Amino acid sequence: MKNHDHYIKIPTNYLEAKAKMRIPGCADQILRVIERKTFGWHKEQDGISLSQFRELTEIDDKRNIQRNLNILKNMNILKFKTIWGIRTEYRIQLDFSLWKPVEKPVEILWKSCGNPVEKPKVTVVNNDDSTVVNNDDSQSILSIERIQKGRSIYREKTKNSPMEKTKTKKIKKAR
Repeated sequence: MKNHDHYIKIPTNYLEAKAKMRIPGCADQILRVIERKTFGWHKEQDGISLSQFRELTEIDDKRNIQRNLNILKNMNILKFKTIWGIRTEYRIQLDFSLWKPVEKPVEILWKSCGNPVEKPKVTVVNNDDSTVVNNDDSQSILSIERIQKGRSIYREKTKNSPMEKTKTKKIKKAR
């Protein structure tokens, strides 16, 4: 086994706080670059260009890098400092009590949906010629032949629909 001469001195309390936090994949990659550029060079903050992020993470899209930097900023893990509108310096927030966890995408969607919607009750009636599906809002007719062939089509029952016309013709022929 090789002797590894190169290493980074990272504070243990930072690693423990990071382990308790859920950080999305690309944002974690970007955070590792900032760790390397700050802790690795014994700095509190460092100016890192987007091209350096692209090179070290192999994330091609600059917008994706910027979006994930903003995720880390919203989580209060990173602090940004823009100098003269040209250079942005990044600093890791070492006050871990200020860190905010990110919600899972499923939890965000669940909250945005509000109360669950109740589905209307469905009753199925089987006749000789067709299957009738009764909903609270509408009534649909599915022919048994199409169901058996695996090509069932859901159509709403209206007065002049082709399905209604064929049904009335079958009833007249049967009489």
